[in-house]
Amino acid sequence: MSIWINLLDSLMIRALLIIISALCMILSFVHFLEVYKVVFQNGVENYPFGKEGPVPYYYKSEGLFISINLFWAIGFSSLGVFSMNSLKNRNVKRLSVILIFTLIALISWFVQSSFQEMF
Repeated sequence: MSIWINLLDSLMIRALLIIISALCMILSFVHFLEVYKVVFQNGVENYPFGKEGPVPYYYKSEGLFISINLFWAIGFSSLGVFSMNSLKNRNVKRLSVILIFTLIALISWFVQSSFQEMF
């Protein structure tokens, strides 16, 4: 009976690591894509930079927008690579650390995205 429980735990942990890796890499790709659109495609007209309506604080300028998106892209890609490495090496002990950092990153990302320019 305990063999099945250990197998189930191992499969659940692997599935969780795969989900965390995929989520982090998707978010990283989205943020890198935003930076690419603004920097290389010069797609500034599609973004409300300045004080045009209720927008998050990082739309204040192009530079701030690029910096914030690069920060999140590098952070999420680091978490994704870290979790894929743990999955490849079958290191289950890192799962709690990866999960905590991913949850902290996701909560921080949601919170900072909701801040709007006050003045």
